[in-house]
Amino acid sequence: MWAQRLFTLGGCVCGGGFLATVAVLVTGVAGAVRLPIVVAAGAVGVAVGGVVTNGTDESTIRQFQGELRPVLSLFSPAFLVTVATLAVHATTPGVDLFWPAMAGCFLALGGTLAMAHAAEKRHITQLEAETPVSVRLPGRYTYIRRRYGPWIVVVGLSIALVCGYSLWIVPRSLAWSSLVLAPLVIPYKFILNPDQVVVRTGLVHGVSVEPWDRFGGFAVTQDHLVLHHAGPTRQRRRFPLDEIEDARTATYALSQYLGPAEKEHA
Repeated sequence: MWAQRLFTLGGCVCGGGFLATVAVLVTGVAGAVRLPIVVAAGAVGVAVGGVVTNGTDESTIRQFQGELRPVLSLFSPAFLVTVATLAVHATTPGVDLFWPAMAGCFLALGGTLAMAHAAEKRHITQLEAETPVSVRLPGRYTYIRRRYGPWIVVVGLSIALVCGYSLWIVPRSLAWSSLVLAPLVIPYKFILNPDQVVVRTGLVHGVSVEPWDRFGGFAVTQDHLVLHHAGPTRQRRRFPLDEIEDARTATYALSQYLGPAEKEHA
């Protein structure tokens, strides 16, 4: 159910950003950007996006994950308004509408990413439901997220406020915007770094699936569960046993898809 709500929310944001950008470009080229028209167009876009995506069944949502054509159709509105903004900015140097239009483009892209994320998560949920024994292994930052999660959220919001204020008071060039927004990646990685899920087709990382043929086997040491990568690099991925909810079930689930690797020593 939450995937449907996220998909609808993304559709509303995408629709609002799309029509708001169109309004900025049309009014800007015609004379000057008219804020009431832009706001009205954005509101209409939100309503249209909500009507189009509301009640979308989960099988339809899953179609926007994986295959190229549905994914391209999902991203096409954000792509079209971005190209239009760049084209108008390049052909009408006397009209200053680049940043107002790009704000709408970012909204359209953000809504599209939310819709794509909903589709990917629904796909992963389906894989978990189809797997006889589905278990979770701790992610890279699981321990940090569990212990310091609230503080990470506070720090992330503080950084976001500082970045937003900086973008407001300084010249908002594209290079400066990228530099200021870059620190947001750090709390984002800690907050959203998910557990890894053992499913029938592979090991799930967030919304991507790493097939089992990329692994050469698994082993259990005194304090770690170790996955061995296939190939000459002989990389290992270690999961502390005390962070796994049911280590025996995890071992059994892995044994359905992987054979034992070389013996590990603590």
